[in-house]
Amino acid sequence: MGNRHIYIAVGLLLLCGKAHAQQQVSTATAGIGVTISTPISVSKSVNMSFSNVTVSTSQGGSVVLDPNGKESASGGISINNAEGGVPASFTVSGQGGYAYSVNLPNTPVSMDDESANALNITNFTSSPEVSGQTQAGTQTINVGATLNLQKAEETGEYDAEIPFDIRVNYN
Repeated sequence: MGNRHIYIAVGLLLLCGKAHAQQQVSTATAGIGVTISTPISVSKSVNMSFSNVTVSTSQGGSVVLDPNGKESASGGISINNAEGGVPASFTVSGQGGYAYSVNLPNTPVSMDDESANALNITNFTSSPEVSGQTQAGTQTINVGATLNLQKAEETGEYDAEIPFDIRVNYN
């Protein structure tokens, strides 16, 4: 009988120990939530247009159109109208107050006339420059660039057959 009491005592201790270990377990719960933001998008409002210019027969140059519409000429280039050029304008739409970045073309964009004479547009700049923040869900981005001209360029009207792209994305 003595061994039987020992087995019973050991069994009770094991049960008590197991019950004691179970009392040490604790649980907590956590909620789950998500905010779905308005997708960012960009749409063109206005095409870019440089002023009417004259190119010297002996010297090329460039016309810089800044994002605010101010033009400046260098080299053998004369700007023929005081109105100035028109920067391209885009509207960014998205979640109000969210920051975003702007990606402009980093390769030249070509413009051709009816005879396939080509001009290059380079050095795209924007306002805001490389990032912005949507106020009330929208913001306007103006884009300027540099028109590069060789001496004695052919006269005529030049248009980009392939328009340029800008990209915006949330930061």
